Amino acid sequence: MLLLDVQVDIDPAKEDILNEWYYAHVPRLVSLPGYESGRRYASLTPGPRYLALYEIRDESYLPSLLGDDPSLRQPLTLSEWSRWEKDLVPHMSHCRTNLYQAPNDLSLPLLRSAPAIVTVRMDCRDGPAALAAIGAALNAFVSTELDVLGVRLLQAASDPAMAWLGTTPNALLIVECAGSRSAREIALRTGPAADLLDALAAQATARPQAVAYERIADHRLPAGR
Repeated sequence: MLLLDVQVDIDPAKEDILNEWYYAHVPRLVSLPGYESGRRYASLTPGPRYLALYEIRDESYLPSLLGDDPSLRQPLTLSEWSRWEKDLVPHMSHCRTNLYQAPNDLSLPLLRSAPAIVTVRMDCRDGPAALAAIGAALNAFVSTELDVLGVRLLQAASDPAMAWLGTTPNALLIVECAGSRSAREIALRTGPAADLLDALAAQATARPQAVAYERIADHRLPAGR
């Protein structure tokens, strides 16, 4: 299971155009074989204004969806990328696309339909060993926080065909929350969340970047497809 992660800041004068495009774009992608869901979020705390997360079933679909060889891609993905790069990217002050995977073979889905999330981006010092230490901290945190619906810790995708994305940092933590208030508190390091982020910082090369988001769109694979 993989997660395509897209962060965007755009000129406020072009924000309506971006949102208009996205509301059609996400369902189009989810209609393609390999995509399981697409969700959009708007920031609640300082950080990139918009976030889009797409679940991809497995690596076998990457060449047709995101691969570095355009001749292997689905025509729809080519047309969507073309519009994105021509009409939207020139108006963006921040645009970052990453691809992450679960450290183990995690079954679907990677994400619930939580109303709010926190993304924590970090570079781990010691690879798998650091991820294991972080996992222990996460389990302890979730057991004490009723407003946290789930936690996913992902690492940069290893497929060579995806090297063109240059995924950084090498780890992405997603904390799914029952509401916006909980997400804000975690991102701003208040309450028990400060202990969680301190535990993460001990395993990172730099201070983890935490941003809270509220969900603004949710498109999933049609039942029975």
